[in-house]
Formats: sequence, structure tokens, C-alpha cells
Amino acid sequence: MDCGVWTSQWKIRESLFSNYRCETVGAETRMKLAADLVLRPHNALASEMVVRALEHWRRKAVESSHANARS
Repeated sequence: MDCGVWTSQWKIRESLFSNYRCETVGAETRMKLAADLVLRPHNALASEMVVRALEHWRRKAVESSHANARS
């Protein structure tokens, strides 16, 4: 099920490395690929995605601090 993720990572990194060893695909690899796809200059919505991500994490931080204050 991870062959698409692995292949995408290989294509992104092929110019950087000459050793194409198989790497383990995990949450970190998936997140790196998602960030690469979303934040590349070809994506016209990249800056909007950054703004939305920051808003999301700020909201989560506020919710977490409120939950900790009640505990």
C-alpha cells in the first residue's frame, strides 16, 4: 500500500542521492511527502494552506491550554 509514497519520495530525492536503498514508509515519510506536494511553488494555494495550518494549530493550542487550566 505504500508503493506510491515510496515511489514519490524516490522521484523527489533521485537527484540528491545515487544510493536508492529502500526506506521504511511511516508517518514521517507521509507527512514529508504531503508537505512537499502542498508547499511547492506550483501550488497556487500553498500560502493559503500555511495560513489555515497556523490557524488550526493556534486553535488547538488555545483549546489545550484551556483544558489544562480546568484540570
